[in-house]
Formats: sequence, structure tokens, C-alpha cells
Amino acid sequence: GIEVASELGRGSTMTVYLPCSGEAQPSPQPDEPATPGRGETVLLVDDNLEVRAAATRLLQRSGYKILQAADGEEAIRILREHADDIALVLSDVMMPKLGGRGIYDAARAMATPPRFLFCSGYLRPSELEGLEDAADVAFLPKPWTATELTRAVRRALDGSEPESGPSALP
Repeated sequence: GIEVASELGRGSTMTVYLPCSGEAQPSPQPDEPATPGRGETVLLVDDNLEVRAAATRLLQRSGYKILQAADGEEAIRILREHADDIALVLSDVMMPKLGGRGIYDAARAMATPPRFLFCSGYLRPSELEGLEDAADVAFLPKPWTATELTRAVRRALDGSEPESGPSALP
């Protein structure tokens, strides 16, 4: 993680947090996706432009088609326009205007609702209340790595149980 503090006339301070480990961890090559896609369309919904850009690059490189929305209201409009194409909605939980749960609830009214993969670095328990046993919902905590993201997307699309990391819901 990185924290940035900036004050006008005083400058900026950047604090970088790295994981503590006694052993070196292998990392995937950036050009080699950890879990390849099969051309499925993913609607990526996040109010953070940098998160959307990073996830889009990773998922496109992995073989997915990406549609983007900056908030829940835009996501619902895109869901209606591309209802037959979207296989998965990858959504932040808490956003301005309308959050991930609101998108999920609206998508349930569709003839063929997509699967959902929720992401959040901060989650109030009430945000996803009642979805603990939903077979079409998974959760990926932020921050995620490239490997965690691509594996979570593949598992959510396949409807398979996570081996570790992402879970059905927190």
C-alpha cells in the first residue's frame, strides 16, 4: 500500500508499505495472465479511475472484454444496454450515487442476470447482508494482486469455490 500526504507549500510525503516475509515470493510475469479468460464480457464498476484502469489492463491482457462504469447508475444503464453480453459484474461495494448492492438488486430483475464479484477495501457488514449464501456472488478484498484478480474473476465466472483469498462473502 502507499499513503500520500501533501500540503501546499510544504511538499509531499509518500509512505510505502511492503509485506513482511522471510522468504522471497514468486510473482507472475506481467505479460502472462495467471488465469486466462475465454473472451467473456466483464462490467467493471469502480469510482476510482486508477483501479478501473489497472483492472481493465489486467483483465484485457488475460482475454476478457471489459465494459467500464464509474458508478452504480452508469452500471445499470450499461447492464440494460448489454444485457445479453455481460457474464460478470466486478463491482466495488461502496460508491457514490449507487453502490454494488444496488447494482446487484437491479440486475436480479434481468432475464439472465450476470454473476457478481464484489471488491472492497472497507466494507460495512450491512452492505452485503443476505447474500452470504448466494451462488452467483463472490468477494475479493482490496488491495488485490494481478493473480488474485484474474483467479477471482475466473472462479466467479465458473461458479467454483475459491481455494484461498477471495471468498463467497466476508
